[in-house]
Amino acid sequence: MKKLVYSIVSIISLLCLASCAQDEKLILDPDNFVASSWKQTFDDVFVLDKNAAETDLAVIEWTPAQFGYDAIISYAIQLAVKKEGVDVNDLTYTTFAITNENKYTVKVKDLNAALLSAGAIKRRPTDIVMRVEATISTAYASLTSSISEFNVTTFSSDPDLLYVIGDYTDFTTNNAEVLYSPGWNGEYEGYVYLPKLDQGIKLVEELAPEVEWGAPASFTPVTSLALQAGGNVIAPGSFAPGSNKEEILDGPGFYKMVVKITENAKTMTLYKFYKEFFVCGQRNMSYPQWANSMSAQNPEEGTGAVLTYDPEGKVWTAKHVYVPEYQTDGSGVPNTSKFEFKFRANAVGKTWANAANMGATDNKVEKGNQSGIISGTKNIPFLAAEGYYDFNVYLQEYPFRYELVPSADE
Repeated sequence: MKKLVYSIVSIISLLCLASCAQDEKLILDPDNFVASSWKQTFDDVFVLDKNAAETDLAVIEWTPAQFGYDAIISYAIQLAVKKEGVDVNDLTYTTFAITNENKYTVKVKDLNAALLSAGAIKRRPTDIVMRVEATISTAYASLTSSISEFNVTTFSSDPDLLYVIGDYTDFTTNNAEVLYSPGWNGEYEGYVYLPKLDQGIKLVEELAPEVEWGAPASFTPVTSLALQAGGNVIAPGSFAPGSNKEEILDGPGFYKMVVKITENAKTMTLYKFYKEFFVCGQRNMSYPQWANSMSAQNPEEGTGAVLTYDPEGKVWTAKHVYVPEYQTDGSGVPNTSKFEFKFRANAVGKTWANAANMGATDNKVEKGNQSGIISGTKNIPFLAAEGYYDFNVYLQEYPFRYELVPSADE
């Protein structure tokens, strides 16, 4: 009997102890939390190599953050581009990686992508700051480590950009039209649509966003405008056309622009597209009265097609254009030469040769569609099957390209 009583008392005691343990609450004191510190970081200066993109660059380590008890800690590795005059705590940070360990293996390609996303200047040395943010719960503020600083040169195959800003963007680069420098040499070219031009435009390089390029304080309008860093707005009337009357900035519209910002030259030329941007071919796709005014806006079927611009889709389109397999001579009799075509603009007096006479390379056919990269002035071979096609030309994203898509049945 005594043993039974002792057993009951023991059980009750254990239950009481368990109940007391459940009533105890873990009390944390944020004042005693300790943030991580770096054990090992990157070198001070290094260059990322595209050919080594898949390799491990380094293993970075930091001391564990201390929250007063053993818990699963989430570490966010954060990066930011260093800016002159801005405190490191006020920079905009991008989370590069998240881990529960106090170390992380960094791959070249992952760091490169994160740095470009954070605003690093591609292919140029950029000062970077890095930190680790430790978190255990949303109930407590995260702990931020000390800063690690280094200089890195990223890799990128993308062309350099030149923003064409104006009153249509409130003179910011947000949603601005761009020119491209695929050679990364300060020579830019591209096609832009300016819906508004009351106050003119300025130019801003992606690589040096702090500088706005404009017109000199005093100049005589010419076909090639000398550019000046911090110059005045490039306003309508800044260009005096030469043999091509379209070499002028005279209001809203679609323009081809060529800009050089190099050690030896800082110039800008341009060419305005009017309504007559079109696709034409040999003989039976050339416009009526080709050598004259080129004012025909509704050519007969089979003689060519005017391309219409869609600002929202940023595409020039000609619908339901008949494309033959072979060329046709003046008598209308087909010959055995394969049909070819190209794109032309503003062919008044055949002056298009100096501005918008477009050929293409890398022409191919896939699933009945023909496409290619717009480049040079050579004729474009027609490779698809004879029939009716919709022509689409994309000139506002590099590389510039075209496509022929079989027209839907009407």
